[in-house]
Amino acid sequence: MPPSRRVVVLTGAVPFDDVPHAGGRYLGRLLAHLSHAGPVTVVAASTPASREAAAATGAPGDLVLVGGAPGRTARERIVGRLVALGERWWRPLDPGMPPLALVADLVTGGPAARAVRAADVVDLQWSEQVRLAGLVRRLAPRGRVVGTFHDVQSQLFAREPSPSAPGRLRWRLVAARARRHERRAVRRLDAVVVFSDKDARLLGSPSTAHVVPPPLAPDAPVPHPRGSAAPVVLLVGHLARPENDDGARWLLERVWPAVLERVPTASLRLVGAGASTALAEAVAASPEVSLAGFVPDLDAEYAAATCCVVPVHTGAGVKFKTVEALVHGVPVVSTPVGAEGIGDRSWFAGLTADPRAFADAVAGAITAPEEALARAAEVQVDAVAAYSPQAFVAAVEAAYGAADGGPAPLQ
Repeated sequence: MPPSRRVVVLTGAVPFDDVPHAGGRYLGRLLAHLSHAGPVTVVAASTPASREAAAATGAPGDLVLVGGAPGRTARERIVGRLVALGERWWRPLDPGMPPLALVADLVTGGPAARAVRAADVVDLQWSEQVRLAGLVRRLAPRGRVVGTFHDVQSQLFAREPSPSAPGRLRWRLVAARARRHERRAVRRLDAVVVFSDKDARLLGSPSTAHVVPPPLAPDAPVPHPRGSAAPVVLLVGHLARPENDDGARWLLERVWPAVLERVPTASLRLVGAGASTALAEAVAASPEVSLAGFVPDLDAEYAAATCCVVPVHTGAGVKFKTVEALVHGVPVVSTPVGAEGIGDRSWFAGLTADPRAFADAVAGAITAPEEALARAAEVQVDAVAAYSPQAFVAAVEAAYGAADGGPAPLQ
């Protein structure tokens, strides 16, 4: 039996059952795997969102929330005040910085620092926490430090839209700062975890990079049903995220009318939590469009879909919703941003950011469903193999290792 491996995960989001965003679902699956090799402690800053998650079903059993409570001593109150001021005034200038409550706890020897010192592996989830690599290295000089880049912030910030020249300049400067932090962190990490080769290249293709495919596929392909119902176009995403909101409204305003010209019987279904008022009003004005909100189990949604769309133009990293549609055997029409790091062009029924071409690809998929579904079934085999639980476990073993430096078997 391999030695027990104590893992501490520093994260910006706390996973729980029915967490509405893909990153939280990935982290939940990761924690379940890591717990087979030893104890896992999850550490996060205490925020309204993390406290709500902590009280939800399926939250991590060993969860430490730091900051957020009034200090008991004068020193703690001063630190808390400095953290609040820093978050208020500095975060707008540096939106990629780690939570200052977590930084303060690590610096002052609080519960997060004590957990890190005792860890065999420290996993820094999301780019904000990855910036703590140097501090974590000092606290745990013999531990294995892993940085998990859900996306590459320098690319994310470089793509932020702005209508003004000063705004565009600001985001270029923010992206440049993020790039410097990424390079510095990569040098300090024992393992760099990314979800695609594309993100590894953005980080300079370090020798420590491990591509860990998110475990979004079943063990074997499940055939997509071929019904005769009216065509359904499906969009899945955490709609509270600006890139998903923008993409959904672009779809409704610039693509969907052209689809209806070709296929008047088509319907569009938006699935995801956090829809903005503007998006909800746009949906209400279109009788053939429905807004389902959060759906915990998407299998039925994918089974009923004739085609899935991923209309995002900003953001970075692998879009889990794209992978989920592919492993369900649904034809996918995506923008290039929505398809980044996933297969190749042949995996998609359409791949374009042009609204008319996007509409043509959607209409083509739903007017010739047998052909589109047959091709999607071929792609599904490759996608299921690439994003299987087995591929995920093998990659995690290589990246995280065991307390003695060797790979630890995960179940």
